[in-house]
Amino acid sequence: MEESKKSVSEEPNFDADEIGPLKPEHDCSGFVVSAPADASGDEQIRFADLQNYLTSGQALAEHTAGYTKVTVVYNGKTQEVHGYYTCNVTTLNVMDSRSTVCPGATDHFDVQVPTYGVPALMLSRLAVRSDVQGFGYGSEMMQDLFQHFEEVAQVTPLTGIALDYLDAKAMSFYGKFGFSAFNNKNTKHRMFLSRADVIALNATVVDEIADAEEALDEATDKTS
Repeated sequence: MEESKKSVSEEPNFDADEIGPLKPEHDCSGFVVSAPADASGDEQIRFADLQNYLTSGQALAEHTAGYTKVTVVYNGKTQEVHGYYTCNVTTLNVMDSRSTVCPGATDHFDVQVPTYGVPALMLSRLAVRSDVQGFGYGSEMMQDLFQHFEEVAQVTPLTGIALDYLDAKAMSFYGKFGFSAFNNKNTKHRMFLSRADVIALNATVVDEIADAEEALDEATDKTS
């Protein structure tokens, strides 16, 4: 896979960064996602898909057609895309059979769930360009996802957010937000975060912002 021409040590211009829906003017040409050296053959294919989905124009076409929602974090001056995520509404199969609830389901649902499944938001893809990984873009996009989830959940029944992680590093990343295993006989890498947990995370972020603003006000008062 082609290596990025930018230096890994080159810090992005965070002041110019913005996040929002994918648009035709966004520059996706330099978006490179490199698979780890120890990635399996299947993982290498999935890493290549994360890159090609955006650079080939498929992401924009599906977003424009309304098949999926594509959100990008990008430089507002150059329009260069740093990362993106996609999401759709899906139905989670919570039964391995007519009488057996799949592992993980009982950890998330206290009431009896319908045998045909439950509605959830599916985080289909999330990727950060290789040369700007480690600067917090992944976490920024997750927070954006959580905020939009709560807005959508007010008008659409959603039990939480589901995803299929790519590798062990991704599993660890999502685990930090509270995602846990939710597998049935047809899935091996599925994780889930309940609606209640998403709302709690959003409340925590709001509190942290309020505390930061209060600390800034106090510091300003002392210097004035």
